[in-house]
Amino acid sequence: MFRGADLLSSTARQIQLYRALGLSPPRFAHVGLVVSPEGARLAKREGPLSVSQLRSLGVEPARIVGLLGKWAGIHDGRPTSAADLVSSFALHRLPCEPVRTTEEQVRAHLDLATM
Repeated sequence: MFRGADLLSSTARQIQLYRALGLSPPRFAHVGLVVSPEGARLAKREGPLSVSQLRSLGVEPARIVGLLGKWAGIHDGRPTSAADLVSSFALHRLPCEPVRTTEEQVRAHLDLATM
């Protein structure tokens, strides 16, 4: 199970809960979050550029997927599909540390300066 690194501290308690319920806990992998330059977690409904805002600006999904692949360390950032990222996926390539970004960097990568 992939989870954000912000959940690492609660993992031991959750494993104990699984076991108390007689269940086998899943294997957890914690990956770095995308954060602001100050280190604040960027949530899907927060931040300067939400997915819905990107859609309204006409950003193609393949461009967003490419950026996410770049942040994950498994792609060069060019537009791509999620299915295409599967072939380059490797757990050891995922970042453990936060991925820091700014709205300006996202806009530049997605060519939003002209939008």
